[in-house]
Amino acid sequence: MDTRDQVETATVFCPECGEFQLWEASFRCKEPTHGSKFDQFRFDKAGELNALRSSFKQIQKMKVKTILILGQSGVGKSTWINSLVNYISFNTIEEAMDPRARLQAVICQTFYNPLPGKEDVSATIGQDVNDGNERRVPGMACTRAPRVYPLNLGQDETSMYQLIDTPGLGDPEGVAKDEENVRMILQELHCHNYLSAIWILLRPDEERLTSQFRYCLSELLSRIHRSANKNIFFCFTRSRPTFYNAVPTKRILESWFKEAGENDLVEILAQKNKSYCFDNESFMMLVLAKQGGIQFRKSDINERAESFAHSAKTSANLIRVVGTLKPHDIKDTISLNDALLMIAHLCKAIVPIVQLIEFNETQIARAVEEAAKTKTDAEDWGKKLTTTLKTRVDTILDLPSVTCGHKDCRWRETYYDDKRKEKTQGMVETCQYGCTLKNVSTKV
Repeated sequence: MDTRDQVETATVFCPECGEFQLWEASFRCKEPTHGSKFDQFRFDKAGELNALRSSFKQIQKMKVKTILILGQSGVGKSTWINSLVNYISFNTIEEAMDPRARLQAVICQTFYNPLPGKEDVSATIGQDVNDGNERRVPGMACTRAPRVYPLNLGQDETSMYQLIDTPGLGDPEGVAKDEENVRMILQELHCHNYLSAIWILLRPDEERLTSQFRYCLSELLSRIHRSANKNIFFCFTRSRPTFYNAVPTKRILESWFKEAGENDLVEILAQKNKSYCFDNESFMMLVLAKQGGIQFRKSDINERAESFAHSAKTSANLIRVVGTLKPHDIKDTISLNDALLMIAHLCKAIVPIVQLIEFNETQIARAVEEAAKTKTDAEDWGKKLTTTLKTRVDTILDLPSVTCGHKDCRWRETYYDDKRKEKTQGMVETCQYGCTLKNVSTKV
């Protein structure tokens, strides 16, 4: 039996599609950077696999476009990512409502029925990986750490988009959590070479920006090199009630940027191709209708259909504009942060030295002043000039002065956190005794 006979008699079974012959199937590499195109397993007249081999040779590594998504806690970043995938996949809500169409979601989410009398009905979409990064606790931020989602967006099959979903700025857990989130976002950026865009998500009808949100956004933008400003986009969610207009929020942002001296951001905000309005209600309705079996009125569907069409068109325009920009080289941002880190380390070393110098100058001035007031012989005058000065001495530690962050470290203890209303773990002291860490400097 030749190769063709073996293939034509072989069958493939899929739980969703059923049983079919191998030569009827199409194949795609599971590596995201190899593209989303399917190639059929077929033979030429000679019964060889030349056609398939030719397809393999044409596979080229895709261009990766990395996009950082920032926004206030609760603005709907995760929902918008899921919505964006479906806006790109379907042109109209009718296509998405088709029973044969499958909604897509890269982040597991649960929506509750907004119709009166049926609030207890919910629908979940996406696979729950149960890794603790996405939590569904009322009053708490959903995303706990940055997460990268590789997606094939738009018609360009030579490019793959990496969306970096981040924890919300202005976290309900307080400033300390915000500072931790900023550090995690910057650490995530160090894992990439280029940044194609920064999407800042906002509500379109903000009356004011909280000081906590402004602080976090300022801190992040100050840690990203200014050459990345041209890659910043302002995206406004939940904009259907404002007729897809974000004038109130834009005015607040413009006033804040002018006050902060960020003239580049003022100009970017004024550009039409740098501001986009979307709405996620249509995606929520689709999930509740298809996953939860909830029946909506025809008038509600028609309203969401217009919203879906607008958001789908706007999403396509946004992706197209991002593709035309020159990516920001993250090396510039890394160099900036390395310089800031070096300055911070120098401050730790310089501050004690400056304090010693000031102390010694004060002691000398005091001794000279006392000596000037004393009218005695030279021997007594010399004693008056004697004073105690301090100097800094570096001591090499026998063991590193570190605290282990491992969950099994014996110096960890469990206690009840009143703010979080849950049990948590904290460090008792630095675990110097018996530390087994390798390649750790003792001069810390």
